Amino acid sequence: MCLAVAMSAYSSTPDWALYGVEVGSHSNVGFRDGLAVFRDYKTGYGAINTAGEVVIEPQFVYFDDFDMGMSKVGVSYDAYGIMNTRGQWLLKPEYTSIKKDNEHRGVYVVSKSTGEQGLFYNGRLVLPTEFSSIDTYQFPFVECRKDKENFDLNVITGDRWDYVLDEGGIYVAMSSKEDYKYRYGYYTSDGKRIDVAQNRLSSKGLARFMDEESQLYGLINAQSGDTVVPAQYSEMLEIWINDIMWARNSGNVTLYDAEGKILSKVSNRPDIQLLLDKKCIRTIVHSNSATYNGLYDYKGNVILPEKYINMYMRNDIPGDWYYLVEATGKESLYNVTTKKFYDYGSYSDGMLLVRNDTDSEYYYINIHTGYIIDKDIKYAGEFSEGLACVQFEGRDFRDIIDKSGKVVFYGSKSCNPESFAQFSEGVIKAKDENNYEYGYIYNPLGHKGYVYNQKNATDGAIRRWNDLGNEEFKKGNYAEAKEYFYRIMMCNPQLDYAVSNYAACLHNMGYYEEAIEAYSMALDINPNSAFAKKWMAVAQERLAEQYAAEQEVYEEEQNERTSTFLDALGSFCSMLGQVSGASNNSYSSYNSFSSSYASAGSASSGNYQSQYDRWERRAKSNYETLTNLGYRASDSKGNKRGSTGQSLNTGNYVLQKKALREAQREMRNIRQKARRAGITIVQSKWETATVGY
Repeated sequence: MCLAVAMSAYSSTPDWALYGVEVGSHSNVGFRDGLAVFRDYKTGYGAINTAGEVVIEPQFVYFDDFDMGMSKVGVSYDAYGIMNTRGQWLLKPEYTSIKKDNEHRGVYVVSKSTGEQGLFYNGRLVLPTEFSSIDTYQFPFVECRKDKENFDLNVITGDRWDYVLDEGGIYVAMSSKEDYKYRYGYYTSDGKRIDVAQNRLSSKGLARFMDEESQLYGLINAQSGDTVVPAQYSEMLEIWINDIMWARNSGNVTLYDAEGKILSKVSNRPDIQLLLDKKCIRTIVHSNSATYNGLYDYKGNVILPEKYINMYMRNDIPGDWYYLVEATGKESLYNVTTKKFYDYGSYSDGMLLVRNDTDSEYYYINIHTGYIIDKDIKYAGEFSEGLACVQFEGRDFRDIIDKSGKVVFYGSKSCNPESFAQFSEGVIKAKDENNYEYGYIYNPLGHKGYVYNQKNATDGAIRRWNDLGNEEFKKGNYAEAKEYFYRIMMCNPQLDYAVSNYAACLHNMGYYEEAIEAYSMALDINPNSAFAKKWMAVAQERLAEQYAAEQEVYEEEQNERTSTFLDALGSFCSMLGQVSGASNNSYSSYNSFSSSYASAGSASSGNYQSQYDRWERRAKSNYETLTNLGYRASDSKGNKRGSTGQSLNTGNYVLQKKALREAQREMRNIRQKARRAGITIVQSKWETATVGY
């Protein structure tokens, strides 16, 4: 292997989407269709929405991830059904087994206690539970067995055939007639019938014809009527597949190109079967003891010899990939284009996940670039939304890597992504240091518009947030601490200690005005809070000292400016006196210059006002953004605006709040500077507008 993984993390701080939420454990995927499975250890499994609210009560022994609005749900370990996102049964829980087809979405094979099987598809039971077995590997064709019957059924059209072959993305269906000849049907990969009349010609205008006397088939030029291949085959397809015609005569199988030239030919092999893939021919040789598969190109050259007991094309992987099984049982993947073998693995999001049999470690292959990520990966999850969860040798926690192998998030005690978990709808499952499932964190690369808006939290989550906030506060990390207290306030705004702690963080960061507002909120909740009363008074003193300091600095600047101005003016007047020789004119000039200076001061009144107006517009914009997005707000007179919808996430809300505070501080500073300069600016309501935390 060839890659040294870059170990410089983008982030080690989680951006929690939902926190303190129990998560389900039946699969590695979390949110689907806006819902996720969660577990109550006393009552069972249920479902939550993106606000962390319970929408399906936890009362089930099994609950799979939703997919296409459906989920397999068990009321007991021998009674399963299928439920929709509203908690309604699409299939009543009357089945001992329900097997989901992972390659074909929305397809389930259901079984009764007596062993009979049926098929659930497209939200309903399309085949009753009366078959001994049902196989969906070529869906929408379903292989059905019942008593001594064995047939393939197209669940889209209802057509029934003896058997069906996948010929390079086109299904060829066959059934024998009484005279042992076959009738054929042709279908697209999604089960729709192919019009034979529209597909009977090759790109060079050749078509199948039958000689009436011999009842054998050949190829003819449809326009000229000239025979290109004489009638000599007992079987020949009605349509061309990838511009290739398949013909058989006893043990002889021949493939023709669009011009009627032989591509390849197999003679005297009655045990051979040919399947046409996108670029290759699969050969299946039947013997008394086993069946062996090989692979050829369209010219008959050997790509893989006939030694594989199983072989099929991986249509789920872009490009030309084959799954192989040798007689020894060894599984592998083969790429026809690169002619390379790979250890067998799963595929998702453009990446193969492979387990190396030599050292039992994992590696990834980018199927588009061939790039390999291999760096002592002990455990690995499939890629999804551009990332994968892995655990490196020597690491106690799981990390998240991108497709270059770079770690974009380091797991830690406070946030350890769940083993083998995958990103889905912008989030991934994560746990804390006690290995206790605690919810979901956002995709570090971005969550593509998915928003999780937690409206409540468990008592345990709130206690944990408070503990983490206190830990950061003791370390002096007030900005980090306030985020934890803020999260508590968002989930339970009636907890005065959280508001007081939030205020204390602002206090220690020097945001005295904001701290006073938060202390006031805490006193609104609990008027007897000694902590809020005490520290609110201290913050008020600090704010007064801050204003006094600003005034002192301002006066010093003004005195210095005046002294400098008078010195310069004196020198200027002296120069004028020397030029004119009349000292009295110097005094007149001074008065004249002072008048000019006063005019300049009048002109700066407009500058102060324009600056104030500019910041007023910013404050108004930020205020309205917050209130329009669903937050309750009040101005200094107690007038309420907005609502309590709370549709912003914590990070965005804090940024908007900071922007509002910045604009209001600038408005206040400009107005105070103008007042000190003898200019009055009328205070705007946007300078005092307050948004509730």
